[in-house]
Amino acid sequence: MTRSDMTTTLANQLARINFQQQGDAGRDNASNFFGNRMAHNSTIWTSAIEHSGEHYGQLVVYYRANNLVPPDSRR
Repeated sequence: MTRSDMTTTLANQLARINFQQQGDAGRDNASNFFGNRMAHNSTIWTSAIEHSGEHYGQLVVYYRANNLVPPDSRR
């Protein structure tokens, strides 16, 4: 798969699960998730939010391991 193909596929997938475009009814739909696996749109977004939280946790550990203060702890 070329970079162009991947970009097109990603754009199509994001358009399918974009809540703003789908409105309230779109949250109750299912979409392809990682290939042929179908998943409820709310599950896809919950997974994405949780995954972002995991990355943030890794960044906090990196900050602390390097004797730095994470952004949220600077207040």
